[in-house]
Amino acid sequence: MDYVNSIFRTTYYSNYGSTIMDNEVNIDILLFARAREIVGKNFDHLKLTTPIDYKTLFETIVRKYSLQEIQKVIVLSINGEFVSTQDIFHLNEHDEIAVIPPLSGG
Repeated sequence: MDYVNSIFRTTYYSNYGSTIMDNEVNIDILLFARAREIVGKNFDHLKLTTPIDYKTLFETIVRKYSLQEIQKVIVLSINGEFVSTQDIFHLNEHDEIAVIPPLSGG
């Protein structure tokens, strides 16, 4: 759990006397180029807890799909928008997360 979430949860608990329940949502994962080759498919579903920070999201995807060999070059987008590594995401059912390695071509 990252520091901001920890503070938020502690503050919420002390102010309202209950815990916050994270929501689980089903996300659509789109895999492109080398990521698609490694995984062997271009589409999958993944259940994630929301809210989720970029680091946790990224590490979860890399681990689940065995993308360690390309993890230094892939970027993520959510619903067609590239995202910042500093963001915390409030995902909804069937949001699309695209895993995009650099494309080569000619």
